[in-house]
Amino acid sequence: MKTTDLIKQHIEDSQPDKPTRGYLGMSAIGHDCSRKLWYDFRFCTMPHFDAISLLRFADGHNSEDITAQRIRDAIPEMEFLTHKQNGEQFGFIDIGGHFRGHCDGIGSGFPEFGSEWAIWEHKCSDRVNVNKLVRAIEKYGMDAALAEWNYNYYIQAQAYMHYGQLKHHLMTVSHSGSRDYVQVETKYDAHVAEGIVVQAKYIIATDTPPERFRVDPEYYQCKWCDHSPICHGDATPPPTCRTCIHVKPDLEGDKGYWFCHKHEFFIDMPTQLNGCDDHRYIPPVLDNWADITGANENDGVTYQNKTNGEHFANGNGKTEYSSKELYKCNQPSLVGDALVEQMKGLYGAKIDAPSK
Repeated sequence: MKTTDLIKQHIEDSQPDKPTRGYLGMSAIGHDCSRKLWYDFRFCTMPHFDAISLLRFADGHNSEDITAQRIRDAIPEMEFLTHKQNGEQFGFIDIGGHFRGHCDGIGSGFPEFGSEWAIWEHKCSDRVNVNKLVRAIEKYGMDAALAEWNYNYYIQAQAYMHYGQLKHHLMTVSHSGSRDYVQVETKYDAHVAEGIVVQAKYIIATDTPPERFRVDPEYYQCKWCDHSPICHGDATPPPTCRTCIHVKPDLEGDKGYWFCHKHEFFIDMPTQLNGCDDHRYIPPVLDNWADITGANENDGVTYQNKTNGEHFANGNGKTEYSSKELYKCNQPSLVGDALVEQMKGLYGAKIDAPSK
């Protein structure tokens, strides 16, 4: 193996294998597919990035620091802040702490806005994409350019202005390596911002996945989406607390708590990721291969398997299927199968195939 291959392998292996944040991000709320955002928020697929993506993220962070210092050097008289006194980024929190965002900076004294404070964001992109922004400014004008160039960035800008109670947003965009810059200015739109809050509340509060962005699994965004095996296939998400019928996000306060109504306590992040033996799937996440039929006296949720017509229960009984079994079973047609049922009944057998 070559040295460069080892570098990339180390970068991939060093990334966390579990979600590092538990909230719906203001930087993501503008994504085309609300269903993807719901899957993200419910930990339905554990994230994994290739080395190229991780290096791209690192380039973005480095470019942000470089550009912030260049702004300070070029306009020393302005008030320009990228972090609070305690070292934290400027952040915004809403909807019980489940909706959060962190802007790159705020400033007063930008030449475009005079003494008025403005949100500052920086993006690093390739030359082709930066040239698209230049053309968007020329074609649509400065105020509309960001929405036309990258709608997700536009929604992020509106969310930050809304929660920061500011009217202006300045985005600097550099080529990779921070060798050249384009900037785009965006004004606050209260109607758009209020719609963002409504959308975020819906995604956070609902226990049913929103409608698919596209029904065709071969559509490019669906094909490349990490959640495609669950959304368009018959894969089952991991049995974390966030896919459990007993658990709800707490919408009070600002801590982003989740509450288990089965065990009656607030659940911290490590516990959420591990789940427990009383986990029962939210029925809609099994919709692709199972129809809910009811519940039984053992606190199990009963289903009919669409792949084989058999009935089964998600529960802890001897002939029932725990959530861990359903997750590990990479062939839904085995669930409820007569032979499998016989083995469970006679020997207490459990499905323990490699997880997906």
